[in-house]
Amino acid sequence: MKKVSMLFLFLFYLCSWAQEHTMTINFNDGGTLILPLDEIETMTFEEMTDPVHIETAQKVISQFTLLQNYPNPFNLCTRISFVLPENGDAEISIFNVNGKLVKALYSGMLTEGNHELPWNGQDENGNIVASGVYFYQVNFENEIISKKMILVK
Repeated sequence: MKKVSMLFLFLFYLCSWAQEHTMTINFNDGGTLILPLDEIETMTFEEMTDPVHIETAQKVISQFTLLQNYPNPFNLCTRISFVLPENGDAEISIFNVNGKLVKALYSGMLTEGNHELPWNGQDENGNIVASGVYFYQVNFENEIISKKMILVK
């Protein structure tokens, strides 16, 4: 029993340690810079004075995006983060591997910007769900993005 627990802790540590969110910046000269998000304090775009460049930057920064839940795999609770480019109706749902709705986390109007919702591993009736693979989905203005997450007990 002790060996199994130690193996699980080691695997969990590796999975959580390896998960890192990054930002990729592509330059006009073909160069690329990849930065870990936790190292970015501020960003300025000094040479972007042309209104066309500013509009392009705003579109890239504020597009509909669904991030990987964190932590993943998770045990008690995980966070689902996403970015909305404008105000609008959004639905955030959890599904099992068979496509059955497990939990509707949110349905309604949200403002533009960053959002984060927790999921505590419970279904619509408050029952704790079984360990396994689940999918979370954000539906915003008729566009749907889904990602996979793993619940481990």
